[in-house]
Amino acid sequence: MGIKIKWLLVLWTFTLGVELRAQVTGVITDSKTDKPLADVEVFLNRTTIGSVSDELGKFQLESSPTGFVDVVLYKKGYAMYRSSMKLQSGKAYDVKLALTKEKQKKAKPLTAKELTELKRDIKKI
Repeated sequence: MGIKIKWLLVLWTFTLGVELRAQVTGVITDSKTDKPLADVEVFLNRTTIGSVSDELGKFQLESSPTGFVDVVLYKKGYAMYRSSMKLQSGKAYDVKLALTKEKQKKAKPLTAKELTELKRDIKKI
């Protein structure tokens, strides 16, 4: 009798763990062109749950915890995206997210004083 109760507790705990999860799928695009972005890192902040978007911009996060989570997107050359969403147990979420390209920082020209100091430093080498 004691063994049966232990197995029932194990099965109940496993079932409870499965029910307390959500699934997040979606597509990531470029905000200007609306074209899908591949190789975007997608993860839930402060978890080990993550994925990478495919050539169609699609991603899938399995077994996502419920409650409020921060979804983070990262791709080199684009601004990092971070947004909170509330996930409910047993539900599936399909989202469309867009990344914005980072603005290229333009190098400002050196002033005459800065150029003189740079030449002096180079001569020391």
